[in-house]
Amino acid sequence: MKQYTTLILFCLCGLSSFAQQIPNGGFEQWTDQLLYEQPGPWNTGNFQDAATVTTSKVTGAPEGQFAAHLETEVADGDTAFGFVLLGGYDEVPEFGVPFGTDVDALECWLRYALQPGDTSLAIVVCWSGGVVSSFGAWRFHGQQTTWTQLTLPLPVAATNVDSVLVGFASTDALSETLASVPGSWMEVDHVRLTHPSVSTPDQLPNEGFEDWTDVTAEDPDGWTSFNARIAAFDAISVEKSTDANSGSFSAKLTTLGIMGDTLPGILANGILNNDGPYAGIPYAAAPMTFTGAYKYEPAGNDQCTIGATFIANGSPVGSASFTTILATNGWLPFSAAVNLSGGPPDTLLVVAFSGDKPGSTLWVDDLDLSGGDVSITDVMSEQALPWPNPADRVLHLPDVLPGDELRLLDQAGRVLLFHRSPQTGVIDLGLAEVGQGTYVLEVHREGRSIFHRVVIASSQP
Repeated sequence: MKQYTTLILFCLCGLSSFAQQIPNGGFEQWTDQLLYEQPGPWNTGNFQDAATVTTSKVTGAPEGQFAAHLETEVADGDTAFGFVLLGGYDEVPEFGVPFGTDVDALECWLRYALQPGDTSLAIVVCWSGGVVSSFGAWRFHGQQTTWTQLTLPLPVAATNVDSVLVGFASTDALSETLASVPGSWMEVDHVRLTHPSVSTPDQLPNEGFEDWTDVTAEDPDGWTSFNARIAAFDAISVEKSTDANSGSFSAKLTTLGIMGDTLPGILANGILNNDGPYAGIPYAAAPMTFTGAYKYEPAGNDQCTIGATFIANGSPVGSASFTTILATNGWLPFSAAVNLSGGPPDTLLVVAFSGDKPGSTLWVDDLDLSGGDVSITDVMSEQALPWPNPADRVLHLPDVLPGDELRLLDQAGRVLLFHRSPQTGVIDLGLAEVGQGTYVLEVHREGRSIFHRVVIASSQP
């Protein structure tokens, strides 16, 4: 819970409300977003740019209810192709899924519409005793928009098979010269690996693409993390934490070791891509101080950073930054001076970073800007005042919403009364246990606090 000195209390009180300069800087509002559906255990490229879905579920399948739709899309100024893949392929085939019957052909249903100059792909790799025993790749051009069942022979029949890789892509992912063209698509259904001497071949997992799983990611409203990009791996780099400095929630950032690499916990009020955070939110004030609260558990000698960058016409014109390598024992406040040197900003980018070493964990809460031309009256919305004031036995507070937290504080910042509103309307605060004097009534709502100076003349009946 926030502690307020007498000076801070009575500078902020009275008379108007105090709102955050950084929207949802208290991390009270979070949204769990459906990103896409995944045809497990087939891998797809959806996670590479979560805002661009290149593999999706479609109806109208030739067998069963669903099929997989693979499409090449524009993603962050580049192209991303759709694919489904059982196994792993990184320049060369790496591994497959268990499979125990001989294979001499790939059977599947396909339809496609490829842009001029583009080529789609199907691929099968068979292993026996850890050695590739057969490798087949088939390419498709032009358009075949009605479902067609195909039997595609392998160059060499594979026997004593123990694992296989199977994949389809809306562009030729094996070519170093062909460019993928946005708008090319391929749909695939009911994939089988067969051999004429095998009457009952092993089934591939989810061979008909009937089973799809929702992939979701939760981020604080108005903020972006890498959660959407790593959701397919059941990983979270930023999560909602009930360990909060104030309110109900904070943001917990964790540096992860994932897929042989390191992914820092990064949270930004702008856009994140492979090059890091950019953009931000519209902002035109010239504050003096960047403040907030944090907890930190570094791995080794790692360090975290919480910073704000002020931008005008696409170029930085100021910043404020807090960095530490020290572990904390509970929540601590931080304050960083804002240095503006290039005129008034038009954009604000706020970024928190948990560090470079897996295991480093940073909690952040109550991020805000103050001072300079950030006046109380500029950022406040009026709320009806408590009455009567001075009060005696009961203080009435109008315009209260469900979930509002009401605190009556003395001049040392101690909380004398606390009430969480269950209703809309007027709340009556009993003052029988409060002595005469001047107090501050704080109304905390969705990461914002409103302050009123209250005088209690008498609390006795």
